[in-house]
Amino acid sequence: LQKCKDKFDGGTKGLAAGCIGKLEGKQDPTKPKTICSVTGDLGALEDKVDAFVTAVVSEIQNTP
Repeated sequence: LQKCKDKFDGGTKGLAAGCIGKLEGKQDPTKPKTICSVTGDLGALEDKVDAFVTAVVSEIQNTP
C-alpha cells in the first residue's frame, strides 16, 4: 500500500517524483492539451486514492 501511495505523491523523493508532480512538470502553456486539470488538487485526489485502496484491501481481506 505504501508503494502505491509513494508512486502517487512521490513519497520520500518529494511531490515532483509522484505521478501528479510529473504531469504538472510536463505542462506547456503553449500546448493546451498538456495542461493538467488537477493542479492543486493533490489533497482531494490523495483522499480519493486512499479510500479506493482501503476499499480494495477490505474486499481482498474479506473474501471467503
